[in-house]
Amino acid sequence: MSSVLTDPLSAEVGEVCNRLSAALGWRVDYASAADDAHSPPTAIWSEPLAKGEPTLGRLRLNHALSARPRADLPVAVATAQAVSHLLKRLRTALQSLDSRSREVSTLIEMGRPDQPREGLSGSLERLLTAAVDLTGCWSSAFFLIDPVMEALRLRSTWRIDPARIPHPQRLLESPTPDAQALLRGAILLDRQDPRAAAWMPEGCAFALGVPVKSAEGPLGMLWCFERRRRDVTPRCVTALRSVASQLARALERSVLLKESAARKRLRNELRAASRHQDIRRTLPVHADSGIDVAMRAASASELSGDLCEVCPLDGSRTFLALGDAVGHSIPAAMVMALARGALRALLDDGEAGNWQPSALIQRINRTLCSLTSAEQFMSVVAGVIDRRAGTLLYSNAGHPPPWLIRGSNRTALKSHGMLCGVLSEAVYQQSVVSLEAGDLLVFFTDGISEALSPQRQLFRADGVLGALQGQTWDNADAAANAIWQRMHEHVGHREPLDDQTLLVISVR
Repeated sequence: MSSVLTDPLSAEVGEVCNRLSAALGWRVDYASAADDAHSPPTAIWSEPLAKGEPTLGRLRLNHALSARPRADLPVAVATAQAVSHLLKRLRTALQSLDSRSREVSTLIEMGRPDQPREGLSGSLERLLTAAVDLTGCWSSAFFLIDPVMEALRLRSTWRIDPARIPHPQRLLESPTPDAQALLRGAILLDRQDPRAAAWMPEGCAFALGVPVKSAEGPLGMLWCFERRRRDVTPRCVTALRSVASQLARALERSVLLKESAARKRLRNELRAASRHQDIRRTLPVHADSGIDVAMRAASASELSGDLCEVCPLDGSRTFLALGDAVGHSIPAAMVMALARGALRALLDDGEAGNWQPSALIQRINRTLCSLTSAEQFMSVVAGVIDRRAGTLLYSNAGHPPPWLIRGSNRTALKSHGMLCGVLSEAVYQQSVVSLEAGDLLVFFTDGISEALSPQRQLFRADGVLGALQGQTWDNADAAANAIWQRMHEHVGHREPLDDQTLLVISVR
């Protein structure tokens, strides 16, 4: 009787039989498959309610209810046949309505947002289940395309052991069914085709496949497998394409979540690195060094590629260096870190006082040439201020020339060689200039001299010198403020396009 209870007409057939019996005067009843199997058919007329599905039972016309029934036998049989036909059509309509209701429920469930804990595996399972429900197929599988788009790899299945699916890895360079589907939009494999049969699980009558695509290109293939032979309607293909579309969205969401997590992790790591790298820290000098130091810096990204070092060598000598690595952010910061590490190692080896600026730059150059690629290099200017001698000994490797300002006189300090990291055999010279009380030494990177105004005019060295013109500067901090403020007035509210570092030294 359980088979009767599952039929959409099971609750109504008994009432129809009672009414028909009263109208005809002949006993009309319904026998389920179980009842029909246990009692031999003795009815005058009987007919199954659905051809090919005997489990639904039979409508039967039995004996007359009285000696003179209301309808003679031919009329009773014809009427019973007509009622049976109507019940069949009604049952088909109810089944179709029930199927549509399930499809709507499946589509609603398929289109709901992913649950926070569901993850990609949960989304795949839900959508592969939807593919089976909407197409009426037995099982489904999803193949994910590899990053270089050369092969498909089995990623997930529903209601079938993955080991039963042939070719879990499918190359796309040959004319395989998957490659054809990615080009045509859909493909139907039939067991009768010997070439296609090798691509279906054993025991399947056909397989239907549609590509899973995003706006950027193909993401994989969605397959449905069926064990019984039946027609594949356009509606079935459309339903599977809807599932493929939802599957593409789930994959894109997963990728975006992973990218977002990676960006967040990278951002936190960059912030931590930036705190350790911050060149805007206080620059240490001896109280009796005879100089006053000020520095300003801004970075175009989280990490700067500019180098700025001021380091006391002994009671009377101070070492200084300013550099600019090519590029921005992490690549430039890596080059700068190598140069800074080499410089610190040379200065901290216990014999720093014996090193000349040209020799230091030469060692930095060899370090960069041996550890960086050909396109990674930097400019460096290094010098030693000697209070007792009243001199600046310096060497410049391709850096914008620093300026010595003495009253109304402005003198550019010349360069001595090519950028560091270009040619390991490069040799650098050095120069010496005398210093007097009240002198200003101004060092800057090209992020300052090449700062653009809204009219796309460069700040240049003229902008640096113009900010100091017409006034006597008794300390480095005031002079650095004047230059920094004038540069920001020049660029307006524009973000820096390059790392900017300014170093000002006042001779006391």
